[in-house]
Parts: sequence; structure tokens; C-alpha cells
Amino acid sequence: MPTPALALSQAPAVIDTAVLIKQAIFSAGVVAAIVAGAIALISLFANYRLALKVHRQRLGHERDLAQERQRAETELAQLKLREDRRSAWLARRALNAEGMLAALYELAHALRAIRSPLVLGVEMAPEEGVADDIASHPAYAIIRRMRTHEPKIVAIDAKRFAFQALFGRDSDPQFQALTRLWNSIHHAASELVRYRNNDIPQQEAFLEHCRRITTLGLDPDNTEAALNQVVEAFEAICRPAIEAAETVDAPD
Repeated sequence: MPTPALALSQAPAVIDTAVLIKQAIFSAGVVAAIVAGAIALISLFANYRLALKVHRQRLGHERDLAQERQRAETELAQLKLREDRRSAWLARRALNAEGMLAALYELAHALRAIRSPLVLGVEMAPEEGVADDIASHPAYAIIRRMRTHEPKIVAIDAKRFAFQALFGRDSDPQFQALTRLWNSIHHAASELVRYRNNDIPQQEAFLEHCRRITTLGLDPDNTEAALNQVVEAFEAICRPAIEAAETVDAPD
């Protein structure tokens, strides 16, 4: 058993050991706390970097999607603009073609009426400023009819340049043929009126004038054939334009 003096001498050593143990434990706790804090900071930083990377990737993806969407919308708008322009162009062509064919059919009907062999009494009535023997001549009735229907040929000629602007100048010969046809009928009627005093020219020339002004059945009827040829030529130009406008919005 230690003596009291020895016990007293050993007491500081025990106390120092306890203090050292406490300090060691405290130091270990501090180190552990520091390490844990460092790990937490590292984890926080890593998570922040990861979140930032994901965010940047998402922003890049969204930016790419926005650019792709904008590009698609731009292409769609350009396509729609081209289609709208094409539709408007086809509509203008169709409208012009319909107007031309309607005017042409009306003129063709008028020309057949002008050349009708049936002359009414009112068409041989006296006319102011015209000699009675001229006004009563059957061929002069053709000239009267042509004056009545002259606005129809004028209306077609007025459409000429607008029509050529849309369909090209290839149609110009048809307009010229129509004008020649009209003038040839008027010339033939005028010549027959001029021969009213039995001053008849050669028989073939006389018959040719008669063929031009009437549908009496004098073969060949070159005037009717020429008229049909002009109508068919215009139909070949106008029909495709009308049909194209009708099918532009049709489903597949």
C-alpha cells in the first residue's frame, strides 16, 4: 500500500493524463469536425458543380431546341409565303383565263348570230345618213349587226396585254387571227354592198364573200373553221390554268 506522500506525488500525473486524454478526445473531435466540414464542403462544391453542369446542359439543350424551333418556324413561314404567292398567282391566271374564255364564247356566239342567213325586216329599215339602196341591202344587215356587237371584240382586245403578261406572248397570233376574222367578215359585207348595182365581180370572189358573211351552207365554211380554231387555241391555254387553280388546295 503506497504511502500518503507517494499518493500525493502521483496525483498530478493522473490529472495530467486525464487532461491529455480529454485534449486528445477534443482534438480528435475537432479534427473529425474539420474533416466532416471539409467533406461537406467538397460534397457541396461537387454538387454545385454537378448542378451547374446539368443546368448548363439543360440550357444548351433548350437553346438548341429554341433555335431548331425558330429555324423550323422560319422555314414554315417561308414555305407558306411561297405557297400563298403561288396560290395568288394561280388565282390571277385562273381569273384572267375564265374572263378570256367567257368573252371569247360570247364573241363566238355573236359572230354566229352576225352570220345568220335570216335577215329581219327591221335590219333593212332606212338609216339616217345611209342611202336607201344600201340600208335595204341584205349584206348591210351584217354591218349593222357588227356595229351592235363591236364592244365584244373591243373587250377581248382590251384583255390582250394583261392576258399575255400572265400567259406569255405565244397567244398573240390568236388575238391577231380573231381580229383578222372580224375584219374579213366586215370587208366581205362591205364588198357585197358595193356590188349592189349588179356590178358583180368574178363568181369565185363573190361566193367567197358570201361564205364569209353567212352560214347558209356554202362549203367550205372557212370562217366557222377559223373561229373554232381560235377558240380551241385559247381553250388549250386557259383550261390548264383554271384546273390548276381548282386543284391547288385539294387533298392528296
